[in-house]
Amino acid sequence: MAKEELFRRIIFIILAVPVVLFLIFSPLKYYLSISILILLLIILICLEFTSCLKNKQIYLNLPLFIIQSLLVLILFFIYSNLIINFELFILLLITIFLATSFFYIFKKNISSQAIALFLHLFGLVYVALSLSSILIFYSSFSFASNLLLFFLLIVWSSNIFGYLIGLYWLPRKPLNLEVSPNKSTKGFFGAIFFGSFLPFLLFLLFPKFFVFPFSNKFIIFILIFFTNIFSIMGDLFESAFKRFCGVKDSSNYLKGFGGILDSIDSILFAFPFYFSFLLLLFKNNIK
Repeated sequence: MAKEELFRRIIFIILAVPVVLFLIFSPLKYYLSISILILLLIILICLEFTSCLKNKQIYLNLPLFIIQSLLVLILFFIYSNLIINFELFILLLITIFLATSFFYIFKKNISSQAIALFLHLFGLVYVALSLSSILIFYSSFSFASNLLLFFLLIVWSSNIFGYLIGLYWLPRKPLNLEVSPNKSTKGFFGAIFFGSFLPFLLFLLFPKFFVFPFSNKFIIFILIFFTNIFSIMGDLFESAFKRFCGVKDSSNYLKGFGGILDSIDSILFAFPFYFSFLLLLFKNNIK
């Protein structure tokens, strides 16, 4: 069974990687290709997120959740293309979030509605803000496509080698984490090691492709290491979320993988850190 699952994962990766590379390096103006991908991901993850919570008898306002998530994406798209200034961007973003309360606080059973409101707002940050920030990333850095690919290499290295080492390096010793009991100790440390050192090695081998506007190799390794840690935390957080909801997978959209959320949980957690770190260190080299 494990070999069949591994085979499905390999086939999926072979098919998916060229598509992802095309979308990242697409010559379309205004980041349209990556925007369309984010649009599809947001809609699907909104459906998964609300469906998981239904299993816990927590009911979000699904139409509102999707509409607000898309409004966040549109707002980020407009701001990333310099159509509005930062002050107006923040004002509109806050307005979108504050408007949520009007759809929950006037309903009966205020305690359950308060929980739903909190999870609704959390979902907007977790899904819509995390993914939409990729658009501002593109508008902020030269060689943004290369830097985004490098980020994905960190996440992929961590996930792939953590999975393979945890599956095939016997004997398996459980990590004994309640949120993810199937995680092994060797897989966990394999993810930390390969997710940190393999991308760093690629950076050393191809410094002209993975162009960081900063030459300090130690700082770049720190960036890689903590991005990898946030990637692993994202995987564990999503496992905790599924355990809270009482579901095995976020959906069955991707057979052998689970759902879309199962596949990009690490990205949702790690990308905000990666982007923030680059902004903090390289603010003088922003476009």
